[in-house]
Amino acid sequence: MASTTELDHVKAVWQHMRSNSPIYNFLLSELEVVSATKGSVTSHLTLGPKQMNSSGTIHGAVSAAIVDMSGGLAICSHGLEKSGASIDIHVTYIGQAHVGETIAIESTANKVGRMETCKICAQELKIELEPDDFDEATSSTVGAGQTAPDDLLLTCGCHFHWQCLLDESPQIAISMLCPSCSSIISGATSEQPQVITRYHNEGGVQENLDILPLITEEAYLDANPTARPARAFLTMCAEGDVAGVVELLKAIEEDRDEDDMSPAELLRYQDPLDEMKTGLHMAIEKNQQEAAWLLLWLASSLPTAAFPDEVTQAAQVMNAGRETADAADIRSLRDVQHRTAEDWAQNMGGVWAGLVGAGVLRG
Repeated sequence: MASTTELDHVKAVWQHMRSNSPIYNFLLSELEVVSATKGSVTSHLTLGPKQMNSSGTIHGAVSAAIVDMSGGLAICSHGLEKSGASIDIHVTYIGQAHVGETIAIESTANKVGRMETCKICAQELKIELEPDDFDEATSSTVGAGQTAPDDLLLTCGCHFHWQCLLDESPQIAISMLCPSCSSIISGATSEQPQVITRYHNEGGVQENLDILPLITEEAYLDANPTARPARAFLTMCAEGDVAGVVELLKAIEEDRDEDDMSPAELLRYQDPLDEMKTGLHMAIEKNQQEAAWLLLWLASSLPTAAFPDEVTQAAQVMNAGRETADAADIRSLRDVQHRTAEDWAQNMGGVWAGLVGAGVLRG
């Protein structure tokens, strides 16, 4: 005899699943859970026209939705509120069903593994997706909610949300210990320390992911919060986001706190986490010519007449003046190996060799 408690629980789970899934609510709205014990659920569904294919038999997509749904209910019969997302479903079609027929759906979950949770917040290892991030066309689970995996696994076996672990960066950077079990999580390859992890997110599973650079950066920014705009600035230079650089500088000028860097200081920022490189070093290293020209326009004493017409026109369109150029020439700043941006360009070749030859990068 079915357990009333388990049956009521599974029915409540099914009601929640159906009300939160337009697909389930359309295809399987008439489905009735008739019995449930731990690990086993039986449901009935009387078929109507909306479940049929063009040949008048049950559509394969309906069968797949039933397999996905019923498997989830069997998992939830173990007392769980949610079944998780299906990542692999196999359906073999061995018979037919027609309009008016009632099919019995029996599902079994013999064993349900322990669901890992974040060691810091104790929540499920998933993240709610923003509407713009959710691509229904690529969703692999019929009726799935707008969530994605967020599971960062350390070598000690502890699981964390990505952000939860990064929030612990100041302590991890000093101790190199797991914030949960205190195991050593750092290793070394070619004498370089690493923190190797496995990360599962909406893009899949990334094996052997070294997160030590991110931990180091987060620890530094925690101690130096005013450097966050500078880190964003360097990323923009490396990616060639010239519009982003101009917008960032304007935002700082318009809403600058007493402790914030000025636009001129930001333009000449040297990264202590990356050999004291400037944005100009980064732009040249990443072969971002537009970004390099913009930085020369904003932070060097190169005469305006020396700039190509298209650079001058682009600066005018972006309303980027040269008020910030009257300070230390960015071309004269050196990294920890005493290399200027011109030194970097000499090693790059190509169009950079032309700029070196013309003396554009000489401070």
